[in-house]
Amino acid sequence: MFLYHRLPLSARPTFHYDLRAAIFMGVRFGVVELAALVAKKSLDAPDWQLAIITGAPIAALVLSVFWARLAAGSRKMPIVVGPQLISHALIAACAFGTGSAMFVISYCAATMVFCASMPASSAIYRLNYPPTHRATIIGFTRARMFIVSTLTSGLAGIILRGDDLAAKYLGWTVETEWLLGPGAYRSVFLAGAVFGLMATLSFGRIKVRGEKHEAVRSENPGFGRVLAILRTDSDFRLFLLSYFLGGFANIMCMPLLPIIIVDELDLSYDYAAYAIVTVPGLLMAVSSPGWGRILDRVNPMQARGWINLTWVFTPLLVAFGSFTGAPWPIYAGRALHGVLLGGSNIIWHLGVNFFAKKEDLPIYQGIHMTSTGIRGAIAPFLGVWLAHWSRERFGADVGGPKFVYLLAAGLLFLSAMTMFHLARRLRAEGRLGDFAQAEAAADGEEAGDSAENKTS
Repeated sequence: MFLYHRLPLSARPTFHYDLRAAIFMGVRFGVVELAALVAKKSLDAPDWQLAIITGAPIAALVLSVFWARLAAGSRKMPIVVGPQLISHALIAACAFGTGSAMFVISYCAATMVFCASMPASSAIYRLNYPPTHRATIIGFTRARMFIVSTLTSGLAGIILRGDDLAAKYLGWTVETEWLLGPGAYRSVFLAGAVFGLMATLSFGRIKVRGEKHEAVRSENPGFGRVLAILRTDSDFRLFLLSYFLGGFANIMCMPLLPIIIVDELDLSYDYAAYAIVTVPGLLMAVSSPGWGRILDRVNPMQARGWINLTWVFTPLLVAFGSFTGAPWPIYAGRALHGVLLGGSNIIWHLGVNFFAKKEDLPIYQGIHMTSTGIRGAIAPFLGVWLAHWSRERFGADVGGPKFVYLLAAGLLFLSAMTMFHLARRLRAEGRLGDFAQAEAAADGEEAGDSAENKTS
């Protein structure tokens, strides 16, 4: 593998197990990303349950400061492996729920527990991957994960569409709903849980570098430290504000996409899965390696500003599809969403490295994830409420999901302007460099010395 042989020797074992874990985890994510569609089409869940499904996994990040504090004072790998194993068991439990309520409870519990592993996994990436290659590596592994996720969701959509496809193309019918049809979500979620387990076991074989056997503690990793960071680091506050605005816009629309696709366009299970997961996932996979190479060389805040400015067109396209009843603008918007998400996802995972010292990374990441959780606890429910309110206030022609998508476009524009303002401040401070230069400055090293030390 070309990238493998370009990496420093110290990073290769981590890359080997991380890549294997990413591929297995892609199957799990390809399954769970269909949860809202399964709830809507297989279990006839009401709109408020769709808001819970889309919001709960993100709202769980509210606890990230707590998990970050634990990660800062403990060995990292057990905090990754333990919650993920519990999460996979809960995903398997989704197969045995009766009715939408049990499915929603099991799914939300699984994704909320999974979030506990994220601050520690980010710290492992910081410790084990050199800053000069980190975004490229993450882009490479995420691309493989997204490819598998895309293929999985597409196959799952065909399975869940039902027995009519088997009768049409294979000439036979299936008696049990566990194999084909809307009820086959049970076997699909069981398979996702098994592959998730394989991913966690592979990632757990990574040896974390720079971590002693005793607890590794940063300075006062408690709530007072969180407040001090928010009070003194104004650049980081702008970073959080921009992400809050853009993330709020996207999360607000998440429960409304299945409603547009199912209720307004009446797409079949497989074509709905293509719009929700497969199309954006494929474009995300294709674009992630390129984004990784770009973000190893440019300022990530300036890049994120341009990403958000372009992102304004994605809700506008979906709204246009809702206005016209045509599916092609939905697919176009979702394709653009996937391309932009390829870069945004890398910056979301690695962006705090631009501001934090090595020992403070779990706390910064915890604050960042907690901010994400706050918008996840509010935005999907507000989106559903605004859709119902606007439909009653303005009528079906103007109100409903399309109204919320237009609001989202405005929030994304404000997010882009906020990030451009941060980039101008960083330029005035002489800090408009790449990740490696920012980390070297934060840790009190020369950029060249830091890169050399971390790649040797």
